[in-house]
Amino acid sequence: MAAADQALTDLTEISSQIEAAALFDVNGAVTASTLGDPEPFVRAVQDLVAAAGEAAGSVSQIEAATPDGSVFVVREGDAFIAATT
Repeated sequence: MAAADQALTDLTEISSQIEAAALFDVNGAVTASTLGDPEPFVRAVQDLVAAAGEAAGSVSQIEAATPDGSVFVVREGDAFIAATT
């Protein structure tokens, strides 16, 4: 198992509330995902990051809550991890 896949496996084992998660780069290339088709999720996260960047400048972390759950995004360099609960 690749390190990225193992990281997501560990994350979902530690936090049973996680429903979806993906690791991807700044271009949207997915390294690992818990989703069968991660592209729509990644595009939505990229849109969220872009909107936050327009509002607040460079973004390294985002936490957003909705009535249905939350989304968490962390960026380090060109790498992103995003998860929903």
